[in-house]
Amino acid sequence: MKFLTTILLLIAPIFAYSQGERDNDFDKRIRILESRNQKLSNELKSVKESNRKLENTLSGMTDKLQTEITKSQELQAQNERAMNLALDEFAKKFEKQNETVKGVQDTLDSKFNNQLIYFVLALIGVVVVAITIMRSSTKKALNQNIANWNDFQTHLLKK
Repeated sequence: MKFLTTILLLIAPIFAYSQGERDNDFDKRIRILESRNQKLSNELKSVKESNRKLENTLSGMTDKLQTEITKSQELQAQNERAMNLALDEFAKKFEKQNETVKGVQDTLDSKFNNQLIYFVLALIGVVVVAITIMRSSTKKALNQNIANWNDFQTHLLKK
């Protein structure tokens, strides 16, 4: 019996670990995983290709954008130069206008001063003439009054 048990124990592990139907199941799983791995590899390849295309597009767009920025900056610089020239011209015209206004103001001031002097001289002349006429009329009136008084006195004395 010992002998039989020993043989049975030696043969039993061979049958216990045999690869029958399990082998087919593992093969199917391996094939499924391999096909899935192939699909994922294909997808990864297409994603890498898309990524490369997007990088090329992005690089082209970056170059175009940089070109547009450069053009815009050049245009802005031209506009600034034109604006500075216009402002310089405006400043020159403004200063010229200020000089003209100052010249006109000086002329008006001198004319006003001259007119004021003429007015004051005329006023003094009128005052002098008025005083002279007043003195003359006062003297004439006084002489006439004296003559009338004298006539009155002589008339009274004769009576």
